Amino acid sequence: MTQLSARVFIFSIFLSFFATQFLLFAIPLAVLGNGGTVSSLGALLSIEWLPVLFAFPLSGFLLARMNGVYIARIAHVIRAGLCLLCYQLLIVFPDFSFFHLSMLAGSCAFLMGFVRMSSDSVISQAFKGDEENMAKHHSGLQKAELASLLLGASLAGTISIWISKETLLLVAGGIFILALFVTLLVPASRSVKKNPKPFWQGIRFGVGYIYHNKTLKGIVAINFSLNLMIGVIIGLNPIVVTQVFNQTDAYLGYLSFAGGIASLIALTCIPLFLKRVSMQMLGGIGASLCIIAGLNMVMAFNYYSYLLLFVLYLMGLALYNIYNRTERAKVIPTEDFGTVMGVFYVLNLVSLPLSGGVIYLAAEKLMPLNIILFVGMLTLVLSLSVYMAYLRPRKATPVSTASL
Repeated sequence: MTQLSARVFIFSIFLSFFATQFLLFAIPLAVLGNGGTVSSLGALLSIEWLPVLFAFPLSGFLLARMNGVYIARIAHVIRAGLCLLCYQLLIVFPDFSFFHLSMLAGSCAFLMGFVRMSSDSVISQAFKGDEENMAKHHSGLQKAELASLLLGASLAGTISIWISKETLLLVAGGIFILALFVTLLVPASRSVKKNPKPFWQGIRFGVGYIYHNKTLKGIVAINFSLNLMIGVIIGLNPIVVTQVFNQTDAYLGYLSFAGGIASLIALTCIPLFLKRVSMQMLGGIGASLCIIAGLNMVMAFNYYSYLLLFVLYLMGLALYNIYNRTERAKVIPTEDFGTVMGVFYVLNLVSLPLSGGVIYLAAEKLMPLNIILFVGMLTLVLSLSVYMAYLRPRKATPVSTASL
C-alpha cells in the first residue's frame, strides 16, 4: 500500500467515525424525546456497548483470514442499511422507538469494533518494518477519530435545529455510504496469514499472555477504571446538559466539539511534554487529570463549568492513551499483536456496558452528578491500588556478595 492509499483509507475511517458521532448525538436525544428517562439512558448504554465485547475477538479472528479493507467495506454497507431500516421502523412502529434505537446503537457499535481493528491491522501491515511511517499513519488514525469528535456532534447539533433527530439517522447512513465509496479507491490484497490460530485457542492465548504480564495487567485495570468513568459521564451528558443545566440539544454537540479541540491540542503538545517528563509520568499526569475532573464535576454550578471539567477529562485521557498505546506495543510480540489486542480491547471495554448498568441502578437513588462522583471515587481507589501493585517503578535490588 502506498502512502497515498493509506491516507485515502484513513479518510474513509474518518468518515466512519464522523457518521458514528451523528448516531451518538441523535440516538440518546431521540430516546429522551420519546419519553425516555435517566434509567433509559443507562439501559441504552449497556445495550450499545455489550455487543462490542464480542466484536474485537471476532474481528481478530477474521483479520487472520481476510484483508482489513474488505472488513471495513462490509461494516460500512451494513451500518448504512441499519440506519435506513431504523428510520423506517420509527415511522411505522413509533411505540417501539426505544427498541429500534437501542438495536441500532448496539449493532453499529458492534460493527465499529470491526472497523477499529481492521484500521489498525491495515496500517500496521502496510508499513511493517517502516517504524516512522507506521507511527505517522497510526497518529493519523487517532487524529481522524478526534477530528470526527470535533466536527461530528457539533455539526449534528447545528443540523438538528432544522431537522428531527430521527432524520439524522439518514444523514449518518449517507455518510457510511460515502465511506464505502472511498474505501473502493484503496487496493486490497487477498493474501491471508498462514496457519492462523483457531478462535478459542487465540482467546486463551491472549488471556494467558495478559495474565502473566504485570505491565499489561496494570494498564488493563487502569483503562477499565477510566473507561468506566468516561462511560458514565458520556451516558449522562444528555440528561446533564438538557435537564440539569437546562440547555438546548445543540449544547450537547458543543460539549463534544470543545472536547475534540482539547484532545487535539493535548496530542499536539505530546512531543513538548516528552522532552520534560518520562512516558510513565505522562501517563500518570493524564490519569490524574481524568480523576480530578471527574471528582469535581459534582461541583459544577453551570453548563460552562461542567464543559471545562469535561474538556479537562478528555485532555487527560488523550495524554494517558499515548502512554497506554506505547507501553502495550513494547510488551506484545508483533506476530501475536492482533490476537492479544482482541482480548485487550474486550477487557478495556467491558467497563462501558457496566457503566450503563451503574447509571440504570443508581438513577433512582442519586442525582446525575452524584453518580459521576461515586464512580470517580471508585476510579481513584482502583487506579492507586493498581499503580502500587503493578506499575510503580521499583528500584533494582542490590546483589548480595556475602555468599560469593
